[in-house]
Amino acid sequence: MKRKLFFSFLLTVGGCSNYYPLPVAKPSQYDVEKQSQLNKCAKDSKQCESSNDTNSERKNLAKQKILPEIPQTYTNMLSFALAYRDVWHEKYLKLVSQTYVTSEIGFLGTLTALIAGVSGATTTAWVGGGVAAGTVLVPERYQYSVQIYNYKSAAETAQCIYSALELLDVKVVEYMSDTDFAREIGQYEYRKMQDVTYALENKQAAVSLMTPDLTAFQQMIGKGKNTTAGPHIQGAKSPEELYKENMQESKQKIIDAINLCTAAVSGK
Repeated sequence: MKRKLFFSFLLTVGGCSNYYPLPVAKPSQYDVEKQSQLNKCAKDSKQCESSNDTNSERKNLAKQKILPEIPQTYTNMLSFALAYRDVWHEKYLKLVSQTYVTSEIGFLGTLTALIAGVSGATTTAWVGGGVAAGTVLVPERYQYSVQIYNYKSAAETAQCIYSALELLDVKVVEYMSDTDFAREIGQYEYRKMQDVTYALENKQAAVSLMTPDLTAFQQMIGKGKNTTAGPHIQGAKSPEELYKENMQESKQKIIDAINLCTAAVSGK
């Protein structure tokens, strides 16, 4: 009976610790809406949803695993970035914790082998020693640290995009009320996040590190310096023309900031 329990423990460990590069974790529309609701609740406790109907709807949405929609508003853009950040950061933390679990299992396996050897149970001693040896080799074989680093880099990219949007000037945020303006920024954010996801999938499959694109990074830094050098000559432009011009400049700055985030961290 004890031997059966021990083998059950080994199967459980094997099922919980898959060291092959798995399909990349991605958020769903449920994760985006959850972030949006948390934001509303943080600003106003009356906005905190607690009805059973709402919770049931969210659970159904979570089960369906519908892909995130393209953000159409400023609030959705923030929730979109946070959803990716949290999913990837959670995966990063799980992988880190699994490396510690692996080390503990290796130690326990060795201890089991020693105890069994002293008691004369040679079969158990052999199995226990096998667990210890296997767990030492597995993380190195599949470069666990590389997978951990890549998820951390992806999460930092999403956090950077969130910060770039969250720290916008009030005037720029006002432009977001323009449907076309918000749609373009939302579409660009969505596209760049898909680029990062694609890069993460490729790097995880190849077990290679995500690296920054330093050339693109330097070019964008130089571009930022050039665009901020010297005042604009307004001439005899109408208020409407100036408004559109400022809006276009603000849009480009947001796009540049998003590009800076993805190039500096993940190289996309």
